[in-house]
Amino acid sequence: MEIRRAIPGDTPAIVNLLRESLGDSRLPKSERSWRWKHMDNVFGPSYVLLAVQNEVIVGVRPFMRWNWQQGGRTVSAVRAVDTATSPLHQGKGIFSKLTGKLVEECAADGVTFIFNTPNEKSMPGYLKLGWRSLGKLAICIRPRLPGRKKIDDFDSMYELPLNFPAFESRVSPDQLTTLLTPSYLQWRYVQNPFARYHFVKTDTCWIIFRLKVHRFGTELRVCEVIGDATRASVRDALHTAARDAGAVFISFSPNQLSVLAAKGHWGPHVTVRELVGENLLNFNHWKPTIGDLELF
Repeated sequence: MEIRRAIPGDTPAIVNLLRESLGDSRLPKSERSWRWKHMDNVFGPSYVLLAVQNEVIVGVRPFMRWNWQQGGRTVSAVRAVDTATSPLHQGKGIFSKLTGKLVEECAADGVTFIFNTPNEKSMPGYLKLGWRSLGKLAICIRPRLPGRKKIDDFDSMYELPLNFPAFESRVSPDQLTTLLTPSYLQWRYVQNPFARYHFVKTDTCWIIFRLKVHRFGTELRVCEVIGDATRASVRDALHTAARDAGAVFISFSPNQLSVLAAKGHWGPHVTVRELVGENLLNFNHWKPTIGDLELF
């Protein structure tokens, strides 16, 4: 079995393997979504290793690049996503071999840490390979009284701009956060093939959100807050958007908004593998948003 780096010409075969191994219902697999995530990423192309047997791709292991900022310092990281092994070749250690080689490559390249949000089934495998659990991300939930349907012109009223204007992005000297730039927001939210995002603008900030339909109603999920979100006008604008969406609750990161709400560890379960330092990463200074950790 050969282990090699992926090339652009491998994309159709990789997508077919993802469909065969992971299914296509929750997050549709396509060449477009693969290119968006792993080739057009504003942080750079992903690290991708393949396991190939008899010229057939039987395993794929990508680490998607993600840069964080702390003061004036850029912290290079990667996110483990889209891992797949052919059902005919499972149990042969392909996942471990690809992961081990990719970790070595990232460490040699100066990557600081790896992070991901595994499900209960894949969690033990990551812990066995040296990942560490940070627990679930804290999320705030603000319930709303049901009774109103989404207005007909909601999508046009809250449509994201095709191009984001230049703005000053605040970077904390202590906290590790994603640097919000127009190019990042364009890639992450406007070009995203998996979900449609919206925004509401006040005199002091922009709030980027999406609607997620559950069996019990619609969630308005706040993904990014840009600017000063401490004023009452922000709260009012958010509640107006939720009313227009027919949402039964609003969810957001407590790091971004100060709105009265129930707080709990209801977000994704996050695991990390530090390549520089040891057991130093925690949610006291690493402040990912819902937009950073959404499954896509």
